[in-house]
Amino acid sequence: ARRQQQQRDDTKIGANILGMHLEGPFFDPSKRGAHDERHILAPSKGIDTVKEVYGLNQVQEKENDNDVDYSSPMLEDIDIITLAPELDGALDATKSLTLPACERNVIISCGHTGATYEEGLQAISHGATLLTHLFNAMNPFHHRKPG
Repeated sequence: ARRQQQQRDDTKIGANILGMHLEGPFFDPSKRGAHDERHILAPSKGIDTVKEVYGLNQVQEKENDNDVDYSSPMLEDIDIITLAPELDGALDATKSLTLPACERNVIISCGHTGATYEEGLQAISHGATLLTHLFNAMNPFHHRKPG
C-alpha cells in the first residue's frame, strides 16, 4: 500500500524506502550474535507476536484511496523477516506471512538458528525461502547431522 502511494506520488525527488529486512528478535538465544539476549524471544503466538513486536498495523483506509494513514508501520512495508524456524510459533508465523492468499509477500529467511535439517525442511514446507548468514551463527557442519 505504501509502495503504491510512493509510485503515485511522482512529484517527490530522491530516494524512497523500498522495503525492510527485519532481523530479530526471533533468534535461538545461543545464536544471537551481537543482539542483546534480553530482547530475544520466540514468536509463540505466530503472526500475532510478529505484529505486536514490530508494532504493525493494517492499512487504515480513509474516505478514498488517496487518503491512507501511513503514520505507523504496516506489514506491507516488510520484505524479509529473519527468524529461527525451531522456535515456538515460528512455523505458524512463517505460514501466515507467506500465504499467497494473504497478499503479504513477506520472504521468511532462516537465520540465527540451531535448527536441525528436519526443522529446516519443515520451515521450507511452511514457506521459508531464504537463509541469512549461511554457516554463520549456525551449528557447524557434521557428517552425521547435516542440519
